[in-house]
Amino acid sequence: MNLVIRSSNIGSYVPQISENKTMARSEFTKTDHQNSVRNVNIEILRIIAMLLVLACHGILHLNWLLDVDRDVKVTPGIGTAASYTVVQYGQVGVCIFFIISGYFLVKKSFSWKRIVIPWTQLLVYTILCFVITLLLPTSIKNFSGISNLFSSQTAMFNTLMSVFTPILSSAYWFMTTYIAMIILAPYVNTLFDQLQESQILGLMAFFAFISILMLYGGRTYLWNNIMYACLCYIIGGWIRIYLPQHKQPKIWHLLATVSLSTLLMFLFNYASASNSTFTHALHWNNYLHDGIWLGPIIIAACLFILAIKIPSIGSSSFVTRSILALSPATFGVYLLHENLFGYRLLWRAWEHFVQAPHSLNGKVTIFIMIIFITYLGLLLIAYLIDSFIARPISQKIASTVTSK
Repeated sequence: MNLVIRSSNIGSYVPQISENKTMARSEFTKTDHQNSVRNVNIEILRIIAMLLVLACHGILHLNWLLDVDRDVKVTPGIGTAASYTVVQYGQVGVCIFFIISGYFLVKKSFSWKRIVIPWTQLLVYTILCFVITLLLPTSIKNFSGISNLFSSQTAMFNTLMSVFTPILSSAYWFMTTYIAMIILAPYVNTLFDQLQESQILGLMAFFAFISILMLYGGRTYLWNNIMYACLCYIIGGWIRIYLPQHKQPKIWHLLATVSLSTLLMFLFNYASASNSTFTHALHWNNYLHDGIWLGPIIIAACLFILAIKIPSIGSSSFVTRSILALSPATFGVYLLHENLFGYRLLWRAWEHFVQAPHSLNGKVTIFIMIIFITYLGLLLIAYLIDSFIARPISQKIASTVTSK
């Protein structure tokens, strides 16, 4: 998956389908046809996922919320636990994108375009943001903290590395992980052809177990971003191939699972922020930001199943056409607001123009307003960049590379 690649364009290597898998996969004939015309529910889910990611970053960076840029000391309590639960819902958004990848890629053939296009788009965005940043007045650079990125030769070197080699330097951790996942996809897809469902479930359970080892003294040496993405990918593939063979979960089952997972995430955050001897001994305080990785994965899987379960809205309405037209630019929203320069400008600008609210209701209201306005504004900018710059360049390069 890519935050922007459309359902019909997503793909990866798929081995020959063995006879014992044919019946399972044939049950998706209707779904495959629907996917070819883009499932509106999934496009809406992409938008929701990006709003969750945007909210995560907003609550982290705004100076009247968690304000992690200034290394503010964590205050124990319900408010902190709730704030970090919102932060971890950003991982729900990330998991949704990875699960969408597995759902569509598990039955597709590999294409280098799925690496070249997002990589090129990313490079276009980083260079464009860099050029615009150089043209900004010094006062804005100082105000936003961007000047620190050019304050020394070492800082300048690191900045240029992030601009011109964003994947290799992990300037965008999600994109670096995504590219790695795409490279591994042919091998993961082979597992679906060679293994039985029970073995696939066993692999998922093993990955899930590794993800919660951090609860036992903060041990995360076996867990990393690539394993994180692959687990979500496998879940997406399992949903595509095997879910129809089982009794379908009811909507209230899915919503109850989401609620329970959210509650457990909140309780973990509350305990982690408490500064108790117990949580310090287990090093939970070091994982307040990331939380329990399995929670967002479960929530994302439930939301995705819900999206493909409920009836899709008609494709002829103005709202639907607008969603289908604008949703590909969601990728650009991510590239803009998580850009090395972009996030510094964005959140400092909001702090400058919006007075910090004092009441809880005021904070919630203003925060929601900021997230929606930011999303719509960046979506429009991304749509223009994609239409006139990024997409033509990336498609031209992809065609040149893949034609050789």
